[in-house]
Amino acid sequence: MQDFRPVQFSADPAFAIAAGGPLALSPACPAQDAWRHLTSSICRNPKDLEAHVRRVLLAVRAPLPDRLFGAMLDLYLILGPSGRHLRESMLDQASPQLDPEDQHFLRHYLAEGLSRDVQLPAALGSVLDPAAIGSVRLVEKQKAVVAETSALDQAVQLLDDGDLDGARQLLESALLADPTDEAVAKELLLIYRHSRDDAAQAAMLARLQEQGAPAPEGWV
Repeated sequence: MQDFRPVQFSADPAFAIAAGGPLALSPACPAQDAWRHLTSSICRNPKDLEAHVRRVLLAVRAPLPDRLFGAMLDLYLILGPSGRHLRESMLDQASPQLDPEDQHFLRHYLAEGLSRDVQLPAALGSVLDPAAIGSVRLVEKQKAVVAETSALDQAVQLLDDGDLDGARQLLESALLADPTDEAVAKELLLIYRHSRDDAAQAAMLARLQEQGAPAPEGWV
């Protein structure tokens, strides 16, 4: 069994979260950044069990208990009828932080697992809910954001929903419109690092330089 003890790494989740490494992240890694990184990993590869387990363990730790049930649902969905031992182990750790009704729901499906035919309760943090797959919910949500909300706030919300591409496109447009926005540049750089997309980062840097804008801090 893998070691569940935290390990000290860089605060950047792109470096702190290593395949085959300790499942519980160091407290030095910001919870929100780690959650977005793990969620984007699951969106790219829904069968990444390490990412699922790390997301559950992360949500158990404050300040993310509101996303714990959604993380557990995603784990149940990807395991299907297999992996009862893993479900039970994660549920035992999550139970103290779960709402009693949510805990009862997960206990009910502990043995047989969840299929995509089961009507699932609403769950913040779930990205594998069949109701969300192939739908336009995230696109509609992005369009419905009020004008007063900044591009950065919108992008953060999309990241929390697992829409990595939507967040990246939004931040790229915002940075081209205002190359001096350091907060947008920093968040966009994190996305490039988390997705390990050096080509996209280089292309964006070239577009900024074409506009005569200097390279954002940390990009070079």
